[in-house]
Amino acid sequence: MFILVLSMIVKILLIPSYRSTDFDVHRNWLAITRHLPLSTWYFDDVGGTTVHTLDYPPSFAYFEYFLSNNLITEFLIQSEILNERCFQLLGDQDNDVGMDCVIFQRLTVVLVGDMVYLWGVLAMCQAFHSSCQNSISDHSLEKKKRMVESMWAAMILAVFNSGLILLDHVHFQYNGMLLGILLLSISFVLKSMMTLEEKSKTSLDDLVLASATRRTISTTMKRELIGSLLFVWLVTFKHLYMTLGPVYLFYMLGRVCQPTTRAVVQGGVGGGGQFSNWKNGLQFFLLLAISVLLTVILPFIPFLVSDPVNYKRQLMQILSRLFPFHQRGLCHNYWAGNVWALYMFVDKVCKKLLNATEYPTEDATLFKVTPFIAAIFLLFAMIPAMICSWMIARKPMNYSPHQHQHGFLYCIVYASMTSFMLSYHVHEKAIMTAIVPMIFLSVTDRTSARLFLRMSTLGHFGLLPLLYKPTELLLKILLHSCYLVLSITLLEKIHHTKSLSSSGICSILEEENIGSTLSCPLPVQSDLDTGPLLKTWDKIGLGIMASILLYTESLHLVIFGHDKMEFLPLLITSVFCAVGLIMCWFQCGLVMLHVTLKPTVASRYEPSSTVQESPHHT
Repeated sequence: MFILVLSMIVKILLIPSYRSTDFDVHRNWLAITRHLPLSTWYFDDVGGTTVHTLDYPPSFAYFEYFLSNNLITEFLIQSEILNERCFQLLGDQDNDVGMDCVIFQRLTVVLVGDMVYLWGVLAMCQAFHSSCQNSISDHSLEKKKRMVESMWAAMILAVFNSGLILLDHVHFQYNGMLLGILLLSISFVLKSMMTLEEKSKTSLDDLVLASATRRTISTTMKRELIGSLLFVWLVTFKHLYMTLGPVYLFYMLGRVCQPTTRAVVQGGVGGGGQFSNWKNGLQFFLLLAISVLLTVILPFIPFLVSDPVNYKRQLMQILSRLFPFHQRGLCHNYWAGNVWALYMFVDKVCKKLLNATEYPTEDATLFKVTPFIAAIFLLFAMIPAMICSWMIARKPMNYSPHQHQHGFLYCIVYASMTSFMLSYHVHEKAIMTAIVPMIFLSVTDRTSARLFLRMSTLGHFGLLPLLYKPTELLLKILLHSCYLVLSITLLEKIHHTKSLSSSGICSILEEENIGSTLSCPLPVQSDLDTGPLLKTWDKIGLGIMASILLYTESLHLVIFGHDKMEFLPLLITSVFCAVGLIMCWFQCGLVMLHVTLKPTVASRYEPSSTVQESPHHT
């Protein structure tokens, strides 16, 4: 509760701070959904006077409709606490609103967006906490205490994430709400991986085991189904999350097509806790497919029904707003720190070497990257995540559930990083989709902790140019620095105790003699690696980062003034972040492969005497 209250106080204090044009975008969406009929939501541009048109999927449009048409909003307007101008259709040249509108929109992020995010964070902590607790003997109170401390550290790092504070409560967006839905989805999938182990530990009799396992399958199916539907629902809020779809798809396919083991007792099921025959697998697959299709289609139906004569035109208009490739280039105005930033940098250097007098962004000296080419690169780079999620699903769940959890989460992080690196016209804030899930891996082992520190430090540094006004300089430096210090302090505490055998959750489980079988996605490094989390190269990187910040915020103006080389500070920041984040991307992929390919040993809770192999496949 203290963490929640402190977080809300910090965010409320940021209400008067700088806000970007995204504030005007969402204010215009409130006006559209309040005053216009549904059939015109994706067509209106206020008579051509605004570029802040609705370009998110239908579920987010319904969310804006809820914010602009609920009883509380009506009461505020009728009581003249909130000016009606906040919901008027205004052009870009005349869209100034009062502080009452600013407070209203800021509070929707705090009270709605942050509550969903907190729900997702708590669900993730519960998933990790319960899975680790089940693998620690009841008398190991000290180890359970250390494990709880790790989860508290993850919660603190998630709630006070400086990138989300900067994006949602200064710059203004609803990233926290969307990431909260993603975390909820992941948590259900992670919980499904622990179900069979829990039943196996509590079932001492073969007949009781058979009955409990049947119930386990039902529980596992429900959790996997809910997790999948939450993810699909998230895509109908913001379609950019669809790049994580291959991880979910191949994981579910792997679960359906998993080789089963059959218990000798009557009514036995697969040792993986999945399906005892192909009919059960097919039924689940059909249920999942139908549910996913309905979740995708239902948000679009009201728009198609609103204009039944021109439903094709309505659908094409929505799709053109969601995927405006013809209106956008490879990179955003401020290059996100990814592969394409390095490509653009090399291309720009080539133009200079060829004595080009101008740099038209639509042309390229190397080769032109079209949306199709970017999609091909993205698809090929996603293949490792697809393979790993498939392999994780096909391994027996009662062998190494913790390793499965870490492997699946690493697949999510890697897929998020791949999307950030290779997607067409990606924004710098997309890195948050990788940073936030990585928080929960950072408390498990030192390698993950280091990867999180590098990824979050570089990713958050790439967000700082979004606050470009001198009045926000101190704020963004404090946010970034304080979170870095907080992260290092908490993770050092978690991964460093008096005993050299302690290194986060993994080492706790290792001490229980199950670290090599159940828990650790990586080798426990406590005996080999007791040094600080920040290596020499990390400290050098921090020094370079400080130098870049000094140059971009002060020295550049002294040297070139306001009118020359305006893009140079952004270019330096983008290229530096790109180099560092690409290294993090490669490291994440290697760890993901290690977690997935690491041999698993049967759990000590495995009732091996009652099972034998069966070659059934779907």
